[in-house]
Amino acid sequence: AHDGDERPRRDGAGAGRGPRGPLRQSEGMVRVRVSAGRRIGIRPGDLVGAIANEGGLDPRSIGAIDIADHYSLVEIDAALADRVAGVLGRTWLRGQRVTAVRYEPGSEGDDVG
Repeated sequence: AHDGDERPRRDGAGAGRGPRGPLRQSEGMVRVRVSAGRRIGIRPGDLVGAIANEGGLDPRSIGAIDIADHYSLVEIDAALADRVAGVLGRTWLRGQRVTAVRYEPGSEGDDVG
């Protein structure tokens, strides 16, 4: 019998502020890459607010958000991804104009320009 102590094991995984493991993509969802990240102070609420307010979308259509130093990945309903990318591409976040594109797994290391 357990005594109610159901805390996750601490085996060193996830320690520090390094990159996390790859996000598992939810079924029916795709990721949109936004050209703003931790370096300019982006928070999940900034991204949710921009998508919901500027795009008129229900925040429940937004999935996981992963913020890296120079970009963010936002999981969004596949049917809305291109619309969200377009909306975010016309948006300013934390005083910076951002770009947003549908994220293709495996393209992370590609040199673009």
